[in-house]
Amino acid sequence: MKINKVRSIVRKKLKIYPVIDTMIENLENKKETNNGKDINSSIKIKNKISNIVEAQVIKNISIDNQIAELKKWKEVINFVFEEIAEDNVKLEAMQYKYLCKLPEFTILEMLLIARGTLRNYINEFVMEICLIATKEKLTK
Repeated sequence: MKINKVRSIVRKKLKIYPVIDTMIENLENKKETNNGKDINSSIKIKNKISNIVEAQVIKNISIDNQIAELKKWKEVINFVFEEIAEDNVKLEAMQYKYLCKLPEFTILEMLLIARGTLRNYINEFVMEICLIATKEKLTK
């Protein structure tokens, strides 16, 4: 897989990083149940599977896969944040960039660092996530 494609995927995940928990909660709410009961229990009670129940199960499995993927991405990004915690300036720059969504010129003024330094921090941060995500097979 080309590195630019992987970097693009990572940048997209970093954009949604602050709202991953909300996305997971929304996906959990989208899971369908049968009259307030779990689908598995309705299958056991009826002892048969209808087309409606089958569609619900497939949809729920798809939602579970999406939730698992989002959780893995969050885990990877959190790990990299922990790894850079030793360098306070770098950590603050990445938090301002990806958690607070501040523009780069504001970050430069707040931290009193050069534009090249900030670009290097961002590139290193993204590349570390790329490497771990590729190792964890999160990029497709």
